[in-house]
Amino acid sequence: MDESAIGFESKLQGRLESNGFSSADPRYMAAVEIIIPFYGQYNYVASLIDNIFSTVNNNRYQITLVDDGSPNHGFIKELASKQIQGLVCHRRNENHGFGSAVNYAMQNRKNKWIPYICILHSDVKLVDANWLSKLGASLKIMKSKNIKMVSSRSSYFDDRMSHLSSVKSDNSDDYILNENEYLPNFCSLFHSELFSHVGQFKEFPLAGCESQEFAIRMRNKGFFQAVVGSSFVEHLGQKTTSQLSVKMKEILRNSRIAYDQELNLESPIVNTIV
Repeated sequence: MDESAIGFESKLQGRLESNGFSSADPRYMAAVEIIIPFYGQYNYVASLIDNIFSTVNNNRYQITLVDDGSPNHGFIKELASKQIQGLVCHRRNENHGFGSAVNYAMQNRKNKWIPYICILHSDVKLVDANWLSKLGASLKIMKSKNIKMVSSRSSYFDDRMSHLSSVKSDNSDDYILNENEYLPNFCSLFHSELFSHVGQFKEFPLAGCESQEFAIRMRNKGFFQAVVGSSFVEHLGQKTTSQLSVKMKEILRNSRIAYDQELNLESPIVNTIV
């Protein structure tokens, strides 16, 4: 386990208890399931959970962690042993990538009646207490435009969507993505039924291309994605992949090259795993 993460389990337990996270808490009757896939980076994961408890006070939510085969399983094992209401922990024996981890969480949902799904990368920092409620409000408003997935603005987007990178502001307009753009899913919200209509994320050999491929299938179904102008999160970018094995990084590179060639793109997209 990262040395910087030592002691975070007890800190999180204290935070959970101080927030009254129990079956008696109205948040247990969650309206949103927040899925956080991760590989290592325990300090980022612990900080993000702590960050959620500190900022999200106006939404009922459940947090679902998916340890995607991290080398040290002590972190997730310790949290799971607490049997804390509202915190679901999954551990996979092998690292299969972001899309596969999200699929695993969706296939093993303990509370399938929760209507909305939020996906967060572990290297996200929540600086706006209303980031989630703003996403939900905009998703409902834009439903008439067939917007089925929304994301917060961020301090970091990949090269293709760098024009959406910005500092925090409450005055930005919502932005509907065009056919050449897609949400990288570092912070996205959608109704749980979206997977029923579009299907789950593609796994190997499209590791690293899941978000782009999913956006294409959404458009083929007549569904669209948007960035909510009033919702903002800080995103460190690339931190979630820094501890991947050499083998996994090579798979990601080769998958990206193959996928870009399949789409007949003039130049490969780089830095899309954010």
